[in-house]
Amino acid sequence: MVEVLLQPVGATELWELTYLRDEVPRHLPIRVSVMPHIWALQPPVEAYSWSRMQYRADIINSWLADQLRPLLAPYRLVLGVVNADGYIEGLNFVFGLADPRARVATVYTARLRASYSVDLYRQRLLKETLHELGHLFGLDHCNDPHCVMSFSNSLDDVDRKGSDFCPRCSMRLRQLEAQGFR
Repeated sequence: MVEVLLQPVGATELWELTYLRDEVPRHLPIRVSVMPHIWALQPPVEAYSWSRMQYRADIINSWLADQLRPLLAPYRLVLGVVNADGYIEGLNFVFGLADPRARVATVYTARLRASYSVDLYRQRLLKETLHELGHLFGLDHCNDPHCVMSFSNSLDDVDRKGSDFCPRCSMRLRQLEAQGFR
């Protein structure tokens, strides 16, 4: 069975990690473990753009893969929960970024928190976590706007989509699972 390690990056709160640990397996056939909260990693300064006041998500993913390389295995993935705002070149921001080759993904919580509702924030966090894990398992963006794999260019897009995979993406996940997520 595939295991996902949730790694706090920055001042991520423990409840965010335990919430994801409990909720993600309800949507994917995986085991989720939380890295001890005392091991929260601080993002590297070289990933920070002072002019944009954001972190480069691709640099964070590479750094996270390097930091946790001894823990990565054929059936173990890492998802960094980053308490910051992220971007990649060519986009103003990202809610998350996956690097399937490195078996690492990150979710950026700063924009997802743009609400006073804890319930709404939890829904957004779960959706974007499932979205990035879907990419790690080999799924592409989906044209179904209600599928968790649809691309989100705004919070409205995140709020519009569900936390489930559409029938097409679910079928593809079952095929990938049968192949051992290779």
